[in-house]
Amino acid sequence: MPLFLMLSGFALTIAYGGKTYETVSLCCIRANSLKDSTLETLATTIQEYSVVEQGMSRNTSTSGSVSTESTRLRFNISDFYQNRFARAMPVFYLTMLLAIPTTLAGFGSVAPSQIVENVILSNLLPLATMTSFAIGKMLNCPGWTVETLIWFWILFPYFLTHAQKLSDIELQRGIISCYYWQAVVAVVSFYVVMFLTESYRAAFATATMNPLTRFPLFKMGIYAGLLCLRHPVSVDATVQESSTSLNCISAQNSAIVSSDMHMELSPMI
Repeated sequence: MPLFLMLSGFALTIAYGGKTYETVSLCCIRANSLKDSTLETLATTIQEYSVVEQGMSRNTSTSGSVSTESTRLRFNISDFYQNRFARAMPVFYLTMLLAIPTTLAGFGSVAPSQIVENVILSNLLPLATMTSFAIGKMLNCPGWTVETLIWFWILFPYFLTHAQKLSDIELQRGIISCYYWQAVVAVVSFYVVMFLTESYRAAFATATMNPLTRFPLFKMGIYAGLLCLRHPVSVDATVQESSTSLNCISAQNSAIVSSDMHMELSPMI
């Protein structure tokens, strides 16, 4: 699952990080998301056209950080949230509805008498994983991944636009620090919750499913995605290099076989 959370941040960064954006403030995320999406799209299009028209290009300094502020665009937060909702939430709600009959039949971890409460708290509102299932339970257990990722998607515009200002070295150090940070937080939170609640389920959920403890993994994916965008690897060059290496190995093996055959035939000659 850690790899899945990192891959989510990586994939979103590859999809949205190809352009350089103005820094998004956390306090402005909600306000910006409420703006009319048509006006946002029109403003972005005008900005992109002006950049192309003036012949400005992305300049990258020697440290690997983007240095031109004039080419920065506004991140369309409302469109991003709409796309995330359209891609994930319909299937999420569908699986919730499909789980209701089995729950009423007595299967699952939710009692039939508590189904209304759990549907509202755990499925309509993303509170289950944030509270380590202290508030509500999942009707569809694998759906916890969506409830965790929702919080990451909300913060993605902020962290992407801030990460774009970092140099390559800072991104690499960020990946390393996030790795150790998530490991320490997971272990500590597990034993702290286990000590306070004496519940293995709550401790395990806090360490492995809670957005607060898992966010460093998502952040590692964002940093890795930016590094890949800044230093793209040509597929043709990679294939050619692999082919050259295989040819060299094949030539070496042929030379070794020929040498062995010559040594075996020498006494006969």
